[in-house]
Amino acid sequence: MTTVDLTAFQFTLNYDAEKLSFISCSAVGTTCDNPFKCVCSAVYGKAEATIAYPGPGCAVNGDSQLLTLAFEVIGSGSDTLTITDPLISDKDGNLITPDVESLTLSLYAMYDLNGDGVIDYEDLELIKQNMDT
Repeated sequence: MTTVDLTAFQFTLNYDAEKLSFISCSAVGTTCDNPFKCVCSAVYGKAEATIAYPGPGCAVNGDSQLLTLAFEVIGSGSDTLTITDPLISDKDGNLITPDVESLTLSLYAMYDLNGDGVIDYEDLELIKQNMDT
């Protein structure tokens, strides 16, 4: 595995827009005093993110969280999130195309406690069974 001082990255995240609704994204800050540039957008089923850290000494290195993406679950079942077109720039301006894998998530509505895709009396029964009386 190659480690680089990351100064910019971009990618597209593909998802099922009938199960997830894009809410927002935010980049993790650096130790430098200058703010970073973060641009995120979403079109039905695709979220695109571009993050750039300004100037020398502002690179991110090591095993770090780079970005937080927020979605609302609007459907149930499973969804495979796939990153496409990833591109990384190191502190010397070299462009690197990393290998990426897809991620499969099990999605459930907030109050679908038993994960059957329906919010109904069975979910209420689970609450009742777990309440202290």
